Parts: sequence; C-alpha cells; structure tokens
Amino acid sequence: MVSIRKTALWLAASCAAAFGATSAFADGYQGRAKYAPRPFSWTGFYIGGNVGYAWGHSEHCDRADCSGGAPTFPEPDPRGVFGGVTAGYNYQFGSVVIGIEGDYNFANIKETVPSTGTFGCAGGCTTELGNFGTVRGRLGYAFGTILPYFTAGVAFTEWKGSIGKPILASGSSTETSAVIGGGLEYAFSRGWSAKIEYLHIFDGDTFVYAPAFCVSPGCQIKNEDVDMVRLGLNWHLN
Repeated sequence: MVSIRKTALWLAASCAAAFGATSAFADGYQGRAKYAPRPFSWTGFYIGGNVGYAWGHSEHCDRADCSGGAPTFPEPDPRGVFGGVTAGYNYQFGSVVIGIEGDYNFANIKETVPSTGTFGCAGGCTTELGNFGTVRGRLGYAFGTILPYFTAGVAFTEWKGSIGKPILASGSSTETSAVIGGGLEYAFSRGWSAKIEYLHIFDGDTFVYAPAFCVSPGCQIKNEDVDMVRLGLNWHLN
C-alpha cells in the first residue's frame, strides 16, 4: 500500500513539472512572437542628398551648322561633378514599389575648347551645364531591403555658353527634356538607405546665346544628350 501511494505521488509530481515546463515554453514562444521585428517596408516619405559625375557633348555653330551642316566652331564636351538634394515618396504593395522623386543639383560641368581659327572664337568656346533638376516616377521590385528600380520623367537643365577669351559674347537658356534611368537602393537600417543611379537626359536642344554676333539670328549651341552616375543617401520618415 505504501509503495502504491509513493508511486501515485511521484506520477502527480512528474505531471505537474511537465505541465509547468510546457506552459513556460509556450509563454516564452508567445513572447518572442509578440516582439518579433516587423518586415521592412519601402512605403513612406524620404529626403536625402546625392553626389555624382556627368558628361555630355555640344557644338558651337551658326544657324547653318546647327541645322545639320559640318560644324565650323569647336565642340566642347562638358563634364564634371555635381551634388544636390532629393525628396520622394514610395508605396509598396507585395514586392512591387512605385514612387515619385524630385531632385535639385548644383553643378560644375563645363569645358572650354581652344579656337580652331574660326571667326569669333579666338580664345576658345565654352559650354557649361549649370544647376539642374528632375521630377521622375520610379518603379521597382523589392527583395526585402534591396530595391532595383527603373525611373523616368522630366529634366530641367540650365545651359550657359560663351565665345572668346576675354568673353566676346555669352548667354544662357533653361531647357526641358525627358530623362530615363535606373538604379539600385539598399536599406542598411530601418531609417536609412543608400543608392547608386544612372540617368540619361535627352537634351538635344539648340539655344541662341549671342544675337547679332554671328549669322542671323546669332551664335548658337547645340546640346547633345547628357549622361550621369550618382550616389545617394536617403533618410526614410516612415
């Protein structure tokens, strides 16, 4: 009888211990699930900055040359560095991310080509891409914190030109053009991301910068497309 009673007490104690251990494990698991970090989302506003390098091509010419004849003036290839600020908004559904982004950049992109002996170009011709900005849509596919994307929109470029040294004539013009590109963005924390981006601006416009100086209506610059690569750092407000 004593042996049976001891056995019953031992079984009861073992069951209580097992139940207590199971309850503690369940409570611990629920606690870990409760405080598990939420998945990263690209949705939200962001602001940031960027630095980069751009290059292009131009022709100094009179109206006949800019209309398709052989250029008689030098052909500067402006190139140089720039930096600016960025702001945008993303919305993520599933793995797809859509958004809109704008930027404004301060640039030092120019080149002076020595004279070829053409009338009016003594001292060389200079083409400069000054400050510029873009407004673009973005479409990407998120792999967690990695976001490759395509972008397209409108670019606003400030072009400056001059002829001679000392300067005999100069002028400027702001052009509106299409821009496309792509990039790769990586969120290295919940609030910060870094990106590398390539943009191509279709800036094949012509502007007059010295009326009455050359053949009517004046000296001109024909700009070709502009390419640029830049690095960016964004702070996400979500």
